[in-house]
Amino acid sequence: MPPVDAGLVHDRVATLVAQAVGATVADADDYFDVGGDSRRATLLVRAIQEEFRVPLSLRTFFEEPTVEALSGAVVRLLRSSEPPAPGQTDGVIDADL
Repeated sequence: MPPVDAGLVHDRVATLVAQAVGATVADADDYFDVGGDSRRATLLVRAIQEEFRVPLSLRTFFEEPTVEALSGAVVRLLRSSEPPAPGQTDGVIDADL
């Protein structure tokens, strides 16, 4: 599995969030403050889950509904599914599950 490119994840999450609210969204903008609603949040979480094949929870989304936080959560989830590098110990990673 190739290493996770946090920049690419961020850009794609930003695009998905912008599509959900119908406007460009800054990294720190709260999804709900820029016009997002609960129904579209559910669809957005599903789109992120399918795009990245990660178990992002709706709870995580509601707790930190910004592009910055969501992309960080996706990166953590992706990294937690990567096998450890040779010589690395296999530790527990907090992925906000």
